[in-house]
Amino acid sequence: THTLAQGLAGRGYDVHVLGLHRAARPFRYVEQPGYRRHVINRFPMGRLSWTAAHRERHRLRGMLRGLGPGFAVLSSPGVVSRLKDVIPRRLLPIGQYHGSYEHARGSWHLRSVGRDYGRLEKAVFLSEEDAWSFSEHALLPNACAIPNPLPGWPSRTSPLTRHRVLGVGRLEGVKRFDRLITAFAEARRTVGDGWELHLIG
Repeated sequence: THTLAQGLAGRGYDVHVLGLHRAARPFRYVEQPGYRRHVINRFPMGRLSWTAAHRERHRLRGMLRGLGPGFAVLSSPGVVSRLKDVIPRRLLPIGQYHGSYEHARGSWHLRSVGRDYGRLEKAVFLSEEDAWSFSEHALLPNACAIPNPLPGWPSRTSPLTRHRVLGVGRLEGVKRFDRLITAFAEARRTVGDGWELHLIG
């Protein structure tokens, strides 16, 4: 989200990043953000009471009222379900899904995407294959694919002279780097010492 926001801001767009909840461990992803940040709820994510949900909708409407025409990029099924009825008509809603079709099929996400994403301007997935799967199985007429952006691009490509395995993702348990380390250690017993494992967080 922050990489996308910074990229759009750097191209001259007026960009706002809106967080529904304050992060348990706030982190500044971009050293000098070119976009504005807003937090709606001052408490970490959790179940909202009726009063808190009403207050959230009031704050969202107040914040969105001041924005001109453009796009509202909604980053997950949970965000789409909470904001779909609050976004003004002058902001065209784009729903992103950052997981695979297989992941969605094994959770509540597929049902939520099928229920809500078809009514958005665009439903955006990470690969052409996932976009096709969602369009076929969730009956989405508006599916397309845009890979996650990178904050930068290397100045030169690797010469591929070394055998290297990369594990790229945030360094949290859900990414299961522990399994990657175990699998790599097991594989090295078979393939020998010419391989390296690099973890990039």
